[in-house]
Order: sequence, then C-alpha cells, then structure tokens
Amino acid sequence: MSSCSLSPSTPRSSNLPSSPRALSTQALSATALSPPTTSLRFFFAVYENQRWIAAQQRVAPPTVFDLPVPITAYMPRTLPRRAAEWARAWARPNKAHRAPALGGGRVTRQRALRGRLKWQVNKDLLHGAGVMLEDISLRELASVLLCKAQEAASINAPMMSFDSICDLERIIASTLAMVRRVRNSCQRSISLPPEILSTIFQYVPNCSGILDDGDDDDPMWASSYVDTVDIIPLTHVCHRWREVALSTPSLWCSISDLDPAAFLERSGSMDLFLAITKDPKADHLIYDFLRSCGSRIRGLHWFYIEDTPLCYHLAFPIPRLRVLKIHCGYLSMSVESPGTFLFHGHTPLLEYASIRSCLWVPSESILSLTHLRLSDIPSSDANPGVDAILLLLSRTPNLEDLVITDQELLGSSKTSNMIRLKNLVRITFEAVDSRNISALIRRLEIGPSVAVQVFGCHFGRGESSLFVDLTLVPTSIEVARMTNSEVIVSAVNSSSAMRCISYNSSPSDRRRLVQEAEQYIRELWIRSCSRNVFTTTVARDWIHLETLVGCDYTLESVLYFLSTPLELPRARELSTIRLIQTSSRENLDLSVEQKIKEQFILARKDCPAIKLVIESHVLQRDAGHRVTGDVEALFESVEYKFFEEVPTMAYPDVCKSGWSAKYPPWVLDGQISS
Repeated sequence: MSSCSLSPSTPRSSNLPSSPRALSTQALSATALSPPTTSLRFFFAVYENQRWIAAQQRVAPPTVFDLPVPITAYMPRTLPRRAAEWARAWARPNKAHRAPALGGGRVTRQRALRGRLKWQVNKDLLHGAGVMLEDISLRELASVLLCKAQEAASINAPMMSFDSICDLERIIASTLAMVRRVRNSCQRSISLPPEILSTIFQYVPNCSGILDDGDDDDPMWASSYVDTVDIIPLTHVCHRWREVALSTPSLWCSISDLDPAAFLERSGSMDLFLAITKDPKADHLIYDFLRSCGSRIRGLHWFYIEDTPLCYHLAFPIPRLRVLKIHCGYLSMSVESPGTFLFHGHTPLLEYASIRSCLWVPSESILSLTHLRLSDIPSSDANPGVDAILLLLSRTPNLEDLVITDQELLGSSKTSNMIRLKNLVRITFEAVDSRNISALIRRLEIGPSVAVQVFGCHFGRGESSLFVDLTLVPTSIEVARMTNSEVIVSAVNSSSAMRCISYNSSPSDRRRLVQEAEQYIRELWIRSCSRNVFTTTVARDWIHLETLVGCDYTLESVLYFLSTPLELPRARELSTIRLIQTSSRENLDLSVEQKIKEQFILARKDCPAIKLVIESHVLQRDAGHRVTGDVEALFESVEYKFFEEVPTMAYPDVCKSGWSAKYPPWVLDGQISS
C-alpha cells in the first residue's frame, strides 16, 4: 500500500455494502485531527458500525459510518497518549472494548486509572488494516513490545494461556537471536578472512589449564596440551566463528577424558595430546580410544592415578609419543609397577618425560629422551634411592635437561661407574638434600658447558664442595637478594655456572657457599642485599679478588670493609671498585667521614692503588654529582660512567636461554632473557 494518504472525499469502494445511514465526510475531515508534527502515520480501512474519536475530543458519533477507504489518522509518538482510537460504547470510556476489523484483527482501547490511554494493536490488525510498518523504527517497535509485555505481566497475566506465553517467549527469543546476529555482523572481526581468524583462535586457549600443578620447569611440559574449555565458547559467538573454529582441526587436538569422541571428530587427522585426570578402571572406554588412536597421540598427561595397577595405563603402544607426564597421586605400596617397559618398549620419539610420586622409574633404554623430570619419588625396595636414578640416567645418555625435585633418596650409591651425559647443559635440584646432590653429581660425567641450579636445599657441615664435585672453577660470583628472605648466590666462569637460591636461608649456608668459591674468585658482585648479607659476603680474605662491584651501596661502607682489620686488610689484590646506582631517581652517597679516610689510607698503604668507577643512569648525567677532592686523592683515578640499562655480571651462554618462568632469570634486572 502506498504511504500517501487519501482525501476523505475519495469515493467509497464499490465492493463494500451500502450503509443504511450515512455521515457527512466533512464532519470527519482531517481538520479535526491534531497536526502530525511528531506523529507516526497509520492507514486504516474503516467499516460500518465502528465509532471514531479524533484527538480525544468527544464528538457525538453516528450509528453508522459512511467513510471512504482508506482514511488517514495520526498517532503521536508518546505512548501514553493517542490522538485517535477505535472503540465501541462511547459512553463507557473507563473500560476496554473491542471492535471487529479487517482480517480478523482487533483494536483495544484501555483507559488507565490515571487517565492515560494505551494502544494495543496486534499483528493481524496492522497487516489487515494496511498499516505501513516501514515508517516505524525497530527501536520504537521494541519499546511498544516492552510496554505491552509489562502491561500483560501486571494486568493480564491470569488471563493469558500457557500456549500464549510459550509463543511469546519463542517470538522474543527469535527476535533476540536476530538482534545478536545483526550486532555481530557489525563487528570488524566478522570480515576477517578465515585463515586469519583461525590463527587468532590458536592464542585463545590457556596453555596450562588442568595441567598446571605448579611443578612445570620447562614450558614444554604444558605447552603441548591446551585446555579446550577455552575454545568451546568460540563456537557460540556467531555462525561464522563456529564455522571457522570447527573447520580448524588444530584447535581440537587436545583431548581430555571428559568427551573424547566429539573432539576426536573435530581434530581430523591431526596429532593428538591427551589429558586424563581420573583413575579409569580396566573397562573404561578411554582404553578403546587409546587402542584405536594410539598412533596419533603425541603427548600424554595422566594425573592422579591412585589404586589401579599401572600396567593397565601404560601397556599400549604409542609409537609417536613425544611428551609423557605421569602423576600417580597417592599410591599405596601395593600398587603394581608397569613391568619392565613403558608402552611395550616402543616409544622411539619420546623426548620429554616427567614422573611424579611413582614407586618406580622406567627400566628400558630411551635413547631419544632429552628432558627428564623426577619429582617426589619415594624410596622403596623397588626403588633403592640414588642407584635407581643413576640406572635410569645410564639408559638415557642423550639427556640435555635433568630436573630432580622434592626427593628424599635413601641409601648411598653402591656403584662406582661414571655415567656419561655428554649433551647435558642444565641440572636443577629443588628441595633435595645436599648429600644426595653430591652423590649424584659425583657419578656424572658431563661436558664443560653446564648450568646447575640448586633451590631450597640444605647444605650440612662436612659435605664435599659442589664446585669440586662439578669440577666447576668459577671466576666470578654474585650475591643478590630476590626478596627479604631469598638470597641468590651465582658462581660462573666462561662456560659453566652454578647458582643457589636459599629460601629463608641461614647465614651459615650463605657463608659456606661463599667460602667454597673464595679461592677462585676474581670478580665479586653484591646486589641489593641487606647489611648483614653484605657483611657476611665481604668479610672474607678474597685473596685473588681483582674487581669489587657494589650496587646501591655507599662509598663509605665499601671503604670501611676494605680497611679492616688494619693489620691484614681484605682483598689485597683489589684493583677496581665499581659503585652502581641502579635507580634513575637517586644519587649515590659519595661522602666519607674523615676517620674512615684515614683508616683506609693506613690499611692499604702496602696494597696496589685502586681505581674507582662511579656508574649512574643517564638521567643523572647533568646532576653534577662528584666526589670531593680529598676523597678522589684516595684512589689512583676516579671515572664516571652513565648507562641506560643497569650493568650485569657476565654469564656464559648456557644461562641465557631455555629457562622457564618458574625459576627467576640469572640476572634479576632482566638483562638476560629467561
């Protein structure tokens, strides 16, 4: 129907019955209506026996209308007021009345107690009467729908049938789905090519998820499996995202024991990474999956195995397995071991193995293994402590990374054979007794480039030196504070390194570590330590020390320790003092009391002259902070340097890569990437 209005004088349609009584069209002319300045235009087909009200003005209505079809009426936008309405029984305005209309529709008038009129127009009336919906915005229609629903809920709810309520709910749900679809179509991401969306989706999942047990040393332990719970919401955003996600098999390669069938179908022919977090019995359907898809499994993470014999879990072939992580939970001593071989001894590609809380260790040769982690393996008759681990190491000669944590090994090694690990570049001990560390290291023949980490291990008195056991001859040492209770001691040379992190360490532990390296050290760094740590470190002979580096220490404190005792001062071979102010907002305290200056001159009279280097941030270049003339006279020379990045002690290449986020980087200031 056209949106233009017809004059009231338009001839009556010939197919309508004639009326017994007629009303002059001039009496119902458009001049009686309010101007349509802010109105919506509706078109109505008017029939006999319908009453007309214009602009809420009471007009004596005729018994029968004789109006042209169609006629134009105007309806203001404000919902509570309407300029025209259909009604019957004009004399009873406070009640709702209905009159028949074209197409079976109805128009209802309701006069509220507050005197406001509300229109209720159903779909049949709008279509049947020829209403032009093109002139109504979606927002306005939604407002009318909300008003209608509120009114129905407060007034007409008892009169609505259950079917009507369900129909209304279905219509509203369909409307909301369409609105969401329109909204999604406006997003820029919807226009991205599928290959770009697929690449973005790869970064959505959490790489740890259910596998994050706090013990992952190397990122590879967790990165092979991703938590697919994060991927599922991608399939519920819109149809396009769902199509892209389901057509990207690499998103569904990580399968858990919750719903393996659905993920297996979506993964296509890609390699699989399986995570099992339960203790399935022998007849569990997961074993059918393992037997049928074992050739596709590249990573297996099995957690909290408790009571089921391990032979059920590890006695199926996985020829392409690359990553294996087993956490046996709380095993009883009666649980059977998996036998001589893992997976029938057929794992030619296995590179990463992590075994935790198991009463056994693999007994077959695994030549492909490069990363091995042993955690909390209790000693027993089947696992006689140090020798069991040494036997396993002898069957994995190509190891590059060895991690042993939370280990209480019983007994001493009974073998005198040396185990050659020519490719080993990193050894990590955490919460392991120092006697067991020495017992293991003494039997290992390793290359010259190796980094050893020792965390939270107690060093008892009378034990042999780790430096001697490792044949590590350090040339530099650094003592640094990580937190108030954690002190890191790092000893390095050009190709190897060892560092010990002591949690709540005692002064005797730190003193012993420093004492072991004292005779070799040429360069000493002391970084951000408390006064007692500084005193424990500096108060040694340091017979070969050539360079002393202090970060954020006053010049006076350094000179004081170099001047005592007067008869035999420390570090008699010292040639350079470097004082580094790590903060860009503060200056070093370069003042020295007269008493300290005199003591320094007296104590160092027979020692070589010392060069002083003051290093500050470039932002302090124009501060003009200098030592006084009498302090400068104490040294061979005074040099001022400025940096953008805080200087660090030189570390060998073996310390600069392959370190995960669990352990702090070798350089606390972050100059060497971990």
